[in-house]
Amino acid sequence: MLEFVALLVLIGAVLYWGGARWGLGAEGFQQGSPPAVASYLSACPQGMNTFYLPDGRPACCDEDVVNDKCRYGMSCVMTGPGTPDMPNCTDIVNRSHQRKSNRLCPPSMRTYFEDPVTKTKGCTDGGLDETHVRPAHPTQPTCRIYPTLEENTNQADSCAIQKEWEETPCFGRGCSKTISPSTPPLITVQFQDDMGMYRTAYTRKSAKRYLDKNIPDWKEKGMFDLEKQLMIAEVAKAYYVDKTLTSKDIRI
Repeated sequence: MLEFVALLVLIGAVLYWGGARWGLGAEGFQQGSPPAVASYLSACPQGMNTFYLPDGRPACCDEDVVNDKCRYGMSCVMTGPGTPDMPNCTDIVNRSHQRKSNRLCPPSMRTYFEDPVTKTKGCTDGGLDETHVRPAHPTQPTCRIYPTLEENTNQADSCAIQKEWEETPCFGRGCSKTISPSTPPLITVQFQDDMGMYRTAYTRKSAKRYLDKNIPDWKEKGMFDLEKQLMIAEVAKAYYVDKTLTSKDIRI
């Protein structure tokens, strides 16, 4: 019981001083303008080699270039309209980005980008610049895709956390969702129960990450039961909203 109260106090302090109080805090990224299509690339897509067509236009090949020709593999042209056999390189980049967007980007930011020079990857709501490696405008809502799993789950601006936040269901009256400034971030659901009382809970996945990092031995000590405690959003929903759990199912 004391450990449970201590955790709530710790989380509450992080949320309070980080600005994620009731009605405040990170509420995801706001949507901006629709994506724009890049007209050309300033360099070949990553992994492709440059060569020149007979008319002098630069082109790219995903295999070795021999005598200024792409003998094998896929090729694309960097300027001008492409053909079925040699599409414009932006078409190849767009298809690759779309596949990565479907897998990595949150619904509110469907445009994937990556900068091979700065090694920056992320998603944005809006178009990309003419080189296709960064958002077209610095004010566009943007999230980051970090190189490691730990960074992607510890950084509040990561696309993984944003995607998880957007996919978290809201429930109860006056519900809102926030991403806390804690490390790792907690995905918080705040709502009113049938009596009008304000309740705060954290998704099971984000609470587990938080406990694993900040109280590594919480499981061994039996300090928390993420299947039965009302601090967990899924349990709170079942108890306060769905009424599928009763007081005997809850651990205080």
